[in-house]
Amino acid sequence: MRRKGIALLITIAFVTAIAALIAVAGGVLNKGFAHASEKAFAVQSNVLLSDIYTLLRQNSKDINTSDGLDIFLSVPLFFENKERGIMADISFNSDAARVNVNKLLADRNTSRAANPDEPLRYRTAYEEYFERILTVYNVSDTILLISMIADTIDDDLTERAPGSEIALQDPDFTQGHIFNMRHFRQILDAYKKATLDYSVDDIPWDTLIGFRNDSVDFNHISPDVLRFMDPTIDEGTVAELTTERIDLFSAFTQMPLTPESSKLLQDMNVTFYSPLVVGKMNIIGDKHKVTYTFAYDLSTQKVSDFAVAD
Repeated sequence: MRRKGIALLITIAFVTAIAALIAVAGGVLNKGFAHASEKAFAVQSNVLLSDIYTLLRQNSKDINTSDGLDIFLSVPLFFENKERGIMADISFNSDAARVNVNKLLADRNTSRAANPDEPLRYRTAYEEYFERILTVYNVSDTILLISMIADTIDDDLTERAPGSEIALQDPDFTQGHIFNMRHFRQILDAYKKATLDYSVDDIPWDTLIGFRNDSVDFNHISPDVLRFMDPTIDEGTVAELTTERIDLFSAFTQMPLTPESSKLLQDMNVTFYSPLVVGKMNIIGDKHKVTYTFAYDLSTQKVSDFAVAD
């Protein structure tokens, strides 16, 4: 209980600081709405975002436990000034709720220790995870699509299946790592072009795969991810462990899982705390709106993968 109290105090301090910042910045942004151009609004919004980053670094360094993270993620911040016609909100979600697609292949040093000319090996648990997804959604050529994903992650030009090296067909195609959903959808587009199979568009990729997390945080795992990780877990247990979860988990022995299920989740690097979060901030005025998203590592206090949308 003491740890949760400390985590709550840290989070309250952070939220209070952001609330004060947005309240002050609201007047500045309002002037941007009333007297300046869209460009000026964008500049003022960027200044506010920079200040948010600073507050994050100053107030998040002690959020280093599952308790602290859970509280931090559960407190969205909303500000509205009707007189000035401005609204702003910021929220955070775990960036470790999904399976990192780049973990499909084994580590380069381990995989090529015996024969450096051999392609990187699949991690079995990850390969089976993708096979289950593609099977449920009736993807016609699972071997080709998984091979395309793998051949994008590795940095050679050796085809795992005929036509699986997209870089051979498109010299500008980036490989060696899958960086984001936009990059991943380029793989899907190449698959659809080769097979005319559009079933891959029905798969909720956004909820099933990520691109940055080394581990999957079980305390924030999505139900669909857990189902595809281990289809032997019944629906009642899936709900109990995800959407109906009451307390945080810190060990596999706390959960109603078989030893086989626990081993499978460990093979997919499931843990009980990950410092990776994704922030989303909306700033809305009478005539302008901007949304910022960014990844933030609580352990290193580094921001990455910044994106903006009007």
